[in-house]
Amino acid sequence: MNNPYKAPQAILQDLTYQPLPTALKTLYWLMGLAFSCSFISTTIGFVNVVKEASWIFMLPWTQQLMLLGLAGSGYALLFAFYYFLVFRPLQLRKHTTSRWWLIAVLILALLWLWFVLLPEGNPQVESSMIDVFLAAAEIGLLLLGGLLAAQPTAIKHLPN
Repeated sequence: MNNPYKAPQAILQDLTYQPLPTALKTLYWLMGLAFSCSFISTTIGFVNVVKEASWIFMLPWTQQLMLLGLAGSGYALLFAFYYFLVFRPLQLRKHTTSRWWLIAVLILALLWLWFVLLPEGNPQVESSMIDVFLAAAEIGLLLLGGLLAAQPTAIKHLPN
């Protein structure tokens, strides 16, 4: 039976598809690992704050909701940081990807110095070894990615 509404038998192929070059795959992996380190470190920090401050659970629900919004804004800042300084230049294949990644490393190093070296009125809170390791790994991965993005093998795939 010939059905005029039958779907065509042709196989569609995307002629614009180009596989991702290996040099850029490495950069995407480094970016993903750095973001994972940052996300895990932020989550550990929020969990430690909630464990130490048991008074949070005694607050009215509106203030708890406000603290939850504050934690959400921390994650939003993390996502915005990685999107605009790390992912977006690589996605657009900008020639200045290396410079953007090294700017991200500089910002992270300055934030680390701000929180570690500046004296404050509160007693020093000791960070766990995992937090220090994740922060160092994040900065190291972004630094390595920035240096690899400046190599000729990556630059030829970053024409913009």
